Parts: sequence; C-alpha cells; structure tokens
Amino acid sequence: MYKSKVDFLAVYISEAHATDEWKLYTDVCFKQPTTIEERVEVASKFATRLHGDMDIVIDGMNNLCRDAFSSWPERLYVIGNDGKVA
Repeated sequence: MYKSKVDFLAVYISEAHATDEWKLYTDVCFKQPTTIEERVEVASKFATRLHGDMDIVIDGMNNLCRDAFSSWPERLYVIGNDGKVA
C-alpha cells in the first residue's frame, strides 16, 4: 500500500531467539551466527521465507546497526530524505 510512497528496507541483525541462546519460539531453528557468512546464510533464508522482494541488508558481526538503533528485539524507523530519524 505504501510502496509507491516510501522505500522499505529490512536490516538483519543478530538472532533474538537463537536455538543456542534464548529459544522462545518453535519455528526459530537457527543457532546464533558466529561469522558473517553464517549471518548471510540465515538472512537469505529469512528474506526468502518472510519478505519476498523487500530489500534486506545485513548488520556486521560488530552489530553496529543493532546497537546504534537499539533494535532489539524489533524496531521500525522512519528516516527522512535528510537522513534523520523522523
């Protein structure tokens, strides 16, 4: 509905409910990635399963995006054309 007005982007961060950390849901079946290659693999599966054609980027293993936006467990942001969080 809003795709003609705004650009959507998903940022894949660390697993909130990894099977080897804090498993909360039965449909989550991933261990916490320990390398960027593992994170790319899990994010690819996530993108295919849940988001279809939505653009997705992957936070680095240093979790800068997750930490900068306090994006745990889930956050939505609107960022203006000037690059500022609205």
